Amino acid sequence: MQNEAGKSIYYNNTEDILSKLLYQAYLNHIEGSYEKMDTLLNLACNIIETEKDINNILKNEIKCLEIFDINPFQTNIDVLNNKIIACNTAIKENNLLDTNKKQYLDDFLLNRFKDIRQNSAFEKAGKELIRYLGGEKRSSKIVTKAMEYFYELRQDKLRDICKEFTQKRQNFLSQHIKQEHTVNKTLEKKKSLER
Repeated sequence: MQNEAGKSIYYNNTEDILSKLLYQAYLNHIEGSYEKMDTLLNLACNIIETEKDINNILKNEIKCLEIFDINPFQTNIDVLNNKIIACNTAIKENNLLDTNKKQYLDDFLLNRFKDIRQNSAFEKAGKELIRYLGGEKRSSKIVTKAMEYFYELRQDKLRDICKEFTQKRQNFLSQHIKQEHTVNKTLEKKKSLER
């Protein structure tokens, strides 16, 4: 059977499933039921691991931040909000590069430093998230191997999409911009300012 949009009504939305798994894992973590938490985190890891789309990986990361990473006293809300904003920024930049290459190129050309190798907002957001997950992985919050793997997997997925996005972005921009020319202009400006 299909709904009005033509999709199967039996199709399970992985975002909803991931949200439910993370919420149940969070509750079990708070209650100290670590075996149940591990089982749920392993199922969540299966969903995270199989995802290949950059935007969906970032949406999964938002779910993890919103649902599982919050501490019981909610004292880390500001930190998590910043990480969610970083994810949304990365999604917007990826969407712009995928859907409106002309606008992406125009925005890049308006940039003061036109260095293709310089990190974009996506790459800065990705590195910020990777650092955050590394800190969480080393914290006293980690109580089981499954929980440690959960953070490692998220870190690895973010590293992979950062590399993929960087390559896609640099390949696109290098087709339209002579990099050595812009680097030389930047160096010339620096030298003229030193005088």
